[in-house]
Amino acid sequence: MEWSPEFRCVEFVINPVVIGVGGFREAFSATSRRDDFNTSTWVVKKYLANALENIKATNQTPEQHTRKMVQMHLLAQNFAKQLQQEVCKRNNEEVYGEFMSYNNIYLGKMDDGEFVTVEEFVKGNFDKYINNDGTLCGTSTYIHMKAESLSQYSYVRSHEKLMVVDIQGSSHKLFDPEIASYELQEDDKQDIGCKHQLYGY
Repeated sequence: MEWSPEFRCVEFVINPVVIGVGGFREAFSATSRRDDFNTSTWVVKKYLANALENIKATNQTPEQHTRKMVQMHLLAQNFAKQLQQEVCKRNNEEVYGEFMSYNNIYLGKMDDGEFVTVEEFVKGNFDKYINNDGTLCGTSTYIHMKAESLSQYSYVRSHEKLMVVDIQGSSHKLFDPEIASYELQEDDKQDIGCKHQLYGY
């Protein structure tokens, strides 16, 4: 996994009304007129003031933390795609049904230097299927079982080194995952998770 050396300047119109608040960030809807961004509604997520203090206490910069958020999302997206390919390779699509997936996400830097994530908006009602610690949320349904299969698949596929947790979203469209790692990685280029604590939206 490598960061693209190319930077793109994309203008967004951000609605000032907060559409969601989590423990670390608040979310705003946004649109763009740029050709490759004008087909979707986007969500810009900004850090809360107390979150920036917490990030600083872990000896990270907002940029480093935001990069990790994007890395975790993209890694979870990759695991979901691999699981789909595996099921299709075995001709079990009809048995498995609709696949879980993660939309696109980008690392963003505002004109004032603030680091944010820019993600495709997920429509529908929010639901959480698996907690940060890997336990199932609520009553088990077929969607919860699919979330469990994704989490288990990531664990097996990574040779028991990683696991997608904090699986949440609207039906089969997921967002804001976390990656639990067996070992804490100190290298900023490789660090995608933390052994004891993962920070999410």
